[in-house]
Amino acid sequence: MVIGNFLVSMYLYLYDHFLNDNKYHKLLSRVEMRLTDLGIGGKISRLSPLKNIKELINDEIRFGVKTIVAVGNDETVSAAINNIAKYEGITFGIIPIGKGNTIAYDLGIPEGEEACDVLSARKLQKIDLGRVNNTYFISGINISAENKITLE
Repeated sequence: MVIGNFLVSMYLYLYDHFLNDNKYHKLLSRVEMRLTDLGIGGKISRLSPLKNIKELINDEIRFGVKTIVAVGNDETVSAAINNIAKYEGITFGIIPIGKGNTIAYDLGIPEGEEACDVLSARKLQKIDLGRVNNTYFISGINISAENKITLE
């Protein structure tokens, strides 16, 4: 879609910062090629400790993004969901890569390239989110002996 002189992608792919490691480059290239082949390529934004995910998501939704895909692990998913939950009409997807992908596993989403096929099928399922003190979670909450809270 073109608005004014801006090309607007309907998909935003949020790459977690750990994916900058060289060991993920070949896998990410295959994922990107598969997304393009399926016609669901989009804008890639690489997260970093210095990049404000809230502002990034707000800006992209304002510019017309309708689907946001977390590329990474459960931490990536949690960060994205906590910034998307307040919006209506935004579709959220996951491409699990790396360790710690319990949420994707529980949802039946395969890792890496195979997740692209799940995305392209566009079989949407509404999922209820839990919330604790304005923090959203999908599957559960853990409280350790040190009172450290982990959301899943």
